[in-house]
Amino acid sequence: MRPGTWQVPECPHLIEYSAAVLDEIRLAAVDGFFSLPHGGMEIGGVIFGRRSGESVRIEAIRPMECEHAMGPTFVLSENDKEQLKCQLEQARRDPLLEGLEIVGWYHSHTRSEIFLSDLDMELYDGFFPEMWQVALVVRPSGLKPVRAGFFFRGGDGSVRRSSSYHEFILGAVDPSAAAMGAFVPQGLPSTPPLVEKPAQPAPTNPEMPFSAANAAQEKESLQAEFVPPAFMMPLESKPSRVRFWVVLSLLVLAAGGAAYLTSGSWMQAFLPKTSRVRLHLFDHDGQLSILWDRAALASVDLEEGTLEILDGTNATTVMLNPDRLHSGQFDYARSNYIVQVHLTVKTARGATIEEYSSFYGQPPGAVNSSALEQQRIDLTAEAEQARSDLKKQELRTRELQRSLELMRQLLRRENERRGAKNQMPAAASPLAEEQIRKGSLAEPAEISNARTTTPASNLPTIRPSSP
Repeated sequence: MRPGTWQVPECPHLIEYSAAVLDEIRLAAVDGFFSLPHGGMEIGGVIFGRRSGESVRIEAIRPMECEHAMGPTFVLSENDKEQLKCQLEQARRDPLLEGLEIVGWYHSHTRSEIFLSDLDMELYDGFFPEMWQVALVVRPSGLKPVRAGFFFRGGDGSVRRSSSYHEFILGAVDPSAAAMGAFVPQGLPSTPPLVEKPAQPAPTNPEMPFSAANAAQEKESLQAEFVPPAFMMPLESKPSRVRFWVVLSLLVLAAGGAAYLTSGSWMQAFLPKTSRVRLHLFDHDGQLSILWDRAALASVDLEEGTLEILDGTNATTVMLNPDRLHSGQFDYARSNYIVQVHLTVKTARGATIEEYSSFYGQPPGAVNSSALEQQRIDLTAEAEQARSDLKKQELRTRELQRSLELMRQLLRRENERRGAKNQMPAAASPLAEEQIRKGSLAEPAEISNARTTTPASNLPTIRPSSP
């Protein structure tokens, strides 16, 4: 069976696609939509196929790596762009993609409609610049079918960014038909062909012949025999104007109540249509820049706006006047890992525009756990080294104290020895000599030693005193 096709008069070439490939894109977009609250995570990838004459055929896809450093929207960082360059280079050597070339790219919008933003065009022109390369934008929704639209370059190289020329529904693919490239809309299962059966004649009984006339006569006889009793006969109703007005009043009240309860949905059809703003969050060293499309609000008569910021558990509400809304930017110093932003814009004509976005990133000033562990190890090693040096210094101090005490003892002994050597014994007094001679006083040991060591010539002469 023939593959699906997409073509508009403004497109210079016919776009053919495999239903199985587009269903793979649909499943990836839906998975990203339900991965996070308030819009989920946007995804993207590279489209591969063949180019023949004026037609481009989509036959395979490869997802792009996106670290979502700027939030859940599909915006590539510098690292992601380097990864994309390597991916496009490696695709040329992939044996599974042999014979195929890069014919475009795809991505999903989970918080805005199907269009190409400035960042989308930057990616489109930077990595897919050929005139025949296309872009596919997919818009998943909660309970609604997934919508999609192609974008292309015209003969002059320009791209209509505001919307696709023709949006279409991405439906589920019947596995049996996907192998042949057939497309089955979502919610419509394939049905087997009807086989007409030959009409069978009514059974007849030769003993009891049957005819339409006999059946009619039997029915009339039964009706004539049965007469219902009085309590089963319906009462004769008389027309009453009171009952008519009561019923009419109840119907009016029911209609008014239903209209009031559903006013939030049907009144939107009478409100003026406004364009959507694309809310983006960018972080630079803890300074969170909240950006929205000010060009979409340039021609709108604004009344006021509200910016609700949930920084972890800290809630902040900022009122925005029309001048601040037209500036398209608000800076906020974040302090937590997760920051959720809700922008509400009210126009002078009563319309309301709401956008949600979230940012996930390392809090400012936070240190990586591995760095903390390494720092703890370094500090522990320094403490052990300081403890070892202190113990060595203590042992050295003790050795010095012992050496000092030994030197003091040696110095004390040397001084005592020198003092004993230099001290000479004193001469005995005459009275002491007399007492020694008479034997009344023992001679001190010092004097005795002195006598033995002192020459006689040096001893004083003892003379008796005159009468």
